[in-house]
Amino acid sequence: MTILSGIHELFERQTARSPAAIAVRCGNSCLSYQELNTLADRVASSLMLSGIKQGTVVAMLLPQSVYQMVALLGILKSGCIYVPIDTAYPEERITYLLKDSEANAVICSRENEEQHTGCQVFLIEDMINGELTSNLYEQRLIRKN
Repeated sequence: MTILSGIHELFERQTARSPAAIAVRCGNSCLSYQELNTLADRVASSLMLSGIKQGTVVAMLLPQSVYQMVALLGILKSGCIYVPIDTAYPEERITYLLKDSEANAVICSRENEEQHTGCQVFLIEDMINGELTSNLYEQRLIRKN
């Protein structure tokens, strides 16, 4: 019997069993296991290509949506530690949580990207669209040449 090392591996097994089944639903939005897995892989790739190392604390500052689960799984797949932060918290509380958790990066949406300081900022919209990943990949290729 294989011992799994994380919830993301259990999720990938379920994705292989039923890729078209609904994995997450929030309001009128939903994602299948395959869609969620693909988007989480993009988040993980974006983090790793930007130099975020395993064990790094990454905060999630996202409004309630299916993208919270995308970010959570992406953070876990990259080997990082996630810290969920409620966007409804006052700015002082958010700043305290980012500092106290020693977050080096934060995944947020365009609507709340101004709510934090002192962290490397990743916009979930760019991560899931693959824009960040392709830009980072191109930058690494340019640096190598």
